[in-house]
Amino acid sequence: MYLTTILALLVCVLLDTGSAQLNLITANQTSHQCKVLLNCKVTNLIQNSSSLMILQWKFNGDRIYYFDAETTVKDTNVVKDISELGRGDASLWIEKPRSGTYTCLVTELNTSGQSEFYLEAKLLFPKAAFTAYCVLYSGILLCVIIQMAISCIRKHQNYVFGICLVLAGVVLIILGLCLLFDGVSVNMTIKSNTGFGIHVFTLLIVIIIQFFFLTGFLDFVLTIITLVCAVSKIVGFIIAVVGFSISVATKDCTTQNNSYYSVIGGLVIFLIGVIGDMVFWIKSEWSRHRRELRLVIPRPH
Repeated sequence: MYLTTILALLVCVLLDTGSAQLNLITANQTSHQCKVLLNCKVTNLIQNSSSLMILQWKFNGDRIYYFDAETTVKDTNVVKDISELGRGDASLWIEKPRSGTYTCLVTELNTSGQSEFYLEAKLLFPKAAFTAYCVLYSGILLCVIIQMAISCIRKHQNYVFGICLVLAGVVLIILGLCLLFDGVSVNMTIKSNTGFGIHVFTLLIVIIIQFFFLTGFLDFVLTIITLVCAVSKIVGFIIAVVGFSISVATKDCTTQNNSYYSVIGGLVIFLIGVIGDMVFWIKSEWSRHRRELRLVIPRPH
């Protein structure tokens, strides 16, 4: 009687020792990583052979990955190195992660275990892209401020209107940076997308500003240089708008990140046009200033 009881308890202990216990390590995922590792470690495998194991992963109750010795069924966005499974690593790489509950289930012979956790997939605005934005917009602002300063010195007609446009552009760009920084540090939301949109559409103000400084809305002469600069700014603006539209419309992490950098490409093209416009305008102003000096200062007889 006692021997039977002892043997039964021993069997229960052995079976309990053989059950797979899963230790999971996870953290909130940020957007600059469009591929995340879902950690699932088995600490007490006995056979250490993937051919004797079954692995399942579920997302909100729906199976996204299944493996046994004969079958592998998986979602298109997951990747698993089966050679690691026999060593107790049941972790799964997942592309385009979504927020929700992930469940890891492992079976080895007649023992099994499972564990679940919540993953919060965040989408952050890339810091490298934000830094590039700051540099490019600083260059654009510097060009228009230089033109504004020269316009003030020269006292052009309606230069006060030009100053107001410049100040409006500066305020909008600073406001846009403040709103967009929330997407860099916390998460991309309507607030940060609003700042992103303000940046893109502020380029229209810059186009108007440079047209004002270049022509004074009066004697406009279209030269090859001004035409090239204008086309450069328009093309850059269109690329920036398209990139912004894609970033707001798409739900794909990789596409969204690429759209941020396409906006940077548009800004680079736009800045080239802005610099060319500024240089040509300053050259024209210098030539006009010299002509005025000749009229004021009489030539010696």
